[in-house]
Amino acid sequence: MKARYIRDDVEYNGPPQLHRDDTHVLEVYRNGEDVKIRFWKKGAVINHKESFRLVQHGVCEPADEECEKRANMSHERIVKSKHAYERLSRGINSEDFDRYDAGLMIGYNPDGSDIPGPNAETFDDEDSEDDYDEEEE
Repeated sequence: MKARYIRDDVEYNGPPQLHRDDTHVLEVYRNGEDVKIRFWKKGAVINHKESFRLVQHGVCEPADEECEKRANMSHERIVKSKHAYERLSRGINSEDFDRYDAGLMIGYNPDGSDIPGPNAETFDDEDSEDDYDEEEE
């Protein structure tokens, strides 16, 4: 049963001699220090009896019919699972799910304030309306 990774931020935890072509090493800041960690490459195909679980968790898509049947998910459920994993990976608090889903925020700054999303009102938005009114006069 095969599944294909749709993300490149899923950590690889297997034996170091395996999957060298399907993984890449990145230096990340973890626990107060920079460490080198292997991650699966986007598009890498894994062949494992439990790979359907990766589809259910939203990090892979089925790469064969067996995986698709075993995952037992409609296209809509797969899309929702991907979205839920994205929220989880960004660390979005459950009370902010509605604002994240509406595009008002995409995450948090180190001080805990929101990182504005594509639909958030910014100070520039308010100024541009005033500038537009002045240009018409």
